[in-house]
Amino acid sequence: MNHDNPRFAKIYRGIFGMSEIVGGLRRRLIKDNFYYMVYNSMDQLNWFNTDAGKSNSPVELLPEQLDPSKEIQPNKVSISAEELNIRAWEMGSTLDEYAWDIYIDIFAEDESVGIHLSGDIYDILVGKFGSIGRSDDKLDVYNLAIDGEPFLFTCELKNIETARVREWNKPFNKYWWVIGCTVVDYYYGDGG
Repeated sequence: MNHDNPRFAKIYRGIFGMSEIVGGLRRRLIKDNFYYMVYNSMDQLNWFNTDAGKSNSPVELLPEQLDPSKEIQPNKVSISAEELNIRAWEMGSTLDEYAWDIYIDIFAEDESVGIHLSGDIYDILVGKFGSIGRSDDKLDVYNLAIDGEPFLFTCELKNIETARVREWNKPFNKYWWVIGCTVVDYYYGDGG
């Protein structure tokens, strides 16, 4: 994955000066790597390429939440990071468990595409696509600003669920699915 966007270099500058990556930088790395893991997996499954034999319109993956009260064009998929729960994991140390809820909203063009797309994304998260490198429910986190993207740490994906959303008063949201999961990260504080 080559990121020519200069924002990555600016965001992650100085990343290796810390003994442990903590705070907002750690959370941003997790969110960005989650997005790219989903994007790369969907790309390998040809969701962005209409010439690959799929009859649906192209799918667009967005790294932020869409407003479901406004009309959303079909085949938009958005990722939003929501509640973060923190609990001490090891008595007498700074090891904590961070459980971060992530939601993927799928606004499909029809029911068949919605079922297929939500099924693919669900199986990406649970690790059922070994053929594209998704054979477990882990999220490896890399430094996206450096060529070769050095590996930093691994998170677990838990509580993966899918649901169909019903909004009868908004027909443009007729084919809306939500996939939720919890990204679990265990780590010591800086210097801990």
